[in-house]
Amino acid sequence: MDKLEEKIRNMPIIKVSYCKSKDGRYFIVRTTITDIKPIKYLDKVLGNVEK
Repeated sequence: MDKLEEKIRNMPIIKVSYCKSKDGRYFIVRTTITDIKPIKYLDKVLGNVEK
């Protein structure tokens, strides 16, 4: 189960919210994807950017 738990821990967090527009004419679906990465990952990605 360790590999499965690690895989689940690394998955992004997905939140969906629903509401009606102020005038009541539209149904709004808002999807937010949150992905958490360590700072070392960011440093490595930005460190490879050519100027």
